[in-house]
Amino acid sequence: MNRNLLSVGPVSSASGGKKIVGYYDSLFVFYFTSTSFLSPISTDELTSAMLIIDRTAQQYTPSQIPVENLTHLIYRSARVKAATGDIVLGDLYLDTEAFMDDTTHLSTREEDRLILGDGEQLNGILGSLYLLKKRNRNLKVLMSIGSPVGQDSWDIALGALTHLQTAKGLRMLLLELHRGFLRLAVSKRQPDFRYLLCVAIPCDRIQLSFVDLIAFECPALDFWNLKAFDWLFPTTERTEHQARLRGYSAFMFGIEEVVQSLKNFSIPANKIILGIPLHGLAFRSTWGLGYPFSSCVKVDYKLLPLDGAVVIHDDTLVASWSYDKSKRELISYDTPENAAKKAEYINRLSLGGAMFWDLHKDKTLSELSLVRVVKEILGDLEFHPNSLRFRQTEYRSSASIAKLIGMMLCYYYRKSAHEAGRAC
Repeated sequence: MNRNLLSVGPVSSASGGKKIVGYYDSLFVFYFTSTSFLSPISTDELTSAMLIIDRTAQQYTPSQIPVENLTHLIYRSARVKAATGDIVLGDLYLDTEAFMDDTTHLSTREEDRLILGDGEQLNGILGSLYLLKKRNRNLKVLMSIGSPVGQDSWDIALGALTHLQTAKGLRMLLLELHRGFLRLAVSKRQPDFRYLLCVAIPCDRIQLSFVDLIAFECPALDFWNLKAFDWLFPTTERTEHQARLRGYSAFMFGIEEVVQSLKNFSIPANKIILGIPLHGLAFRSTWGLGYPFSSCVKVDYKLLPLDGAVVIHDDTLVASWSYDKSKRELISYDTPENAAKKAEYINRLSLGGAMFWDLHKDKTLSELSLVRVVKEILGDLEFHPNSLRFRQTEYRSSASIAKLIGMMLCYYYRKSAHEAGRAC
């Protein structure tokens, strides 16, 4: 088995209904071996100071993913080697070899396992995701692949668009990938199948000013994941809503204005996937909304509201937050009531669906799960079957595509940086 490659299954044309897209990060997966309990991170490496630092809180294995509520799962694991353009897995053992105890909840039958062309059995997270695809044939798994500047491919984040040349390069990349995937489907005698390609867009006006160029005459993308949160963090000096639906001034815009901008760029409404955060922004040492603060950290939604905090809703802006007077701490986050209103907004504007970042932060088993709340309001989900056919030859084809993607990302980012520097 070639370890430095990933396979993305082709899918057929979709039926009507909404998409629900979830991001799944291997950073918070714990796994067992026969002798020890291993973790991919140490507590010192956690970025959020307010996470509960214990193994039970951090563990989020594949069997916990609410696949019955999802149409697409974007797995954040792979990265690009800048020197060679190779796309490799972030943790080879965790992704393909580790025996995960939770896999027994998915299937214990040998015939359900994926046996590769060389006779090896695919284990680890990817093996578990394969079993999840067999359990829910409507679940499509996409790979999020880190580029040399920290962005993603197959699911490509557009958070580094600060120069015109970068935008032009990314547009060319997307078009070439689209053509390559079409050629691959024809070569495999599957002309009716389609390899999915999507991007993640921030709600930042500087970044959005380049989206028009990428969207123009660009049929490559199946959908656009709108990261409709965190757009004021970390640049804001006063507490603010991190994900309000409506704005209240020319400078304090909301999600509605961003969605309208995307539609003005000729992006079809049914290709816009509205991002809903599964975390809150905690502002410390503040007197309330609109006041200065001393520091700001992210807090998982599953921990909210914190003890002693009062939850407040603004029905006009469609925003929610909690405030603890004794601690002088304000946390901006989406409550189930707020998420429900966003789901109604998605239906009202005929948007493509909802996206959640990241799944491990949700109250997965609770009726207060934001994924569950939104799914119930969206109604029927889009349906088309995933692909379970993975032969050794398909892995070789995927390796070639992965190599091409990595090389093109390296080329375009380096060229963009060079031309941007020359323009300055």
